[in-house]
Amino acid sequence: MTDPTSTPKPSGRRGATRFFLRGLAFSLPPILTLVILVWIGQGIYDYIIFPISSAVRYTIAQAVDESRPSSELESWEASPPLEFVDRRYRMTPALKSQLEQRWKAALKADPSPPPQLLLQIPRPWVEQN
Repeated sequence: MTDPTSTPKPSGRRGATRFFLRGLAFSLPPILTLVILVWIGQGIYDYIIFPISSAVRYTIAQAVDESRPSSELESWEASPPLEFVDRRYRMTPALKSQLEQRWKAALKADPSPPPQLLLQIPRPWVEQN
């Protein structure tokens, strides 16, 4: 009849379920580990790295800010128009008078400013829009 030491073979449906569960038991721990590590990394970025980097960027921007209100700036009609925009350079009155004096001293006969004089206009004071 049946040998008591031999185990019966599992049926087809029970064998497939067991095969699937063994596969899950083998593959699920590494997948969950990766998901948890990504979740922890995203949490560290969202709650630690991003706020600190935003605060540092804001602090640096405030420290190097040399912007002036438009009402304090004057345009110099002798300067050429800016590229792609039909506007003139805007600068402080002190810088304008200093550049005008250099221009008058360098070239009294030429009505246009020399290119090397225009290179002395600081770029942070150029109107952006």
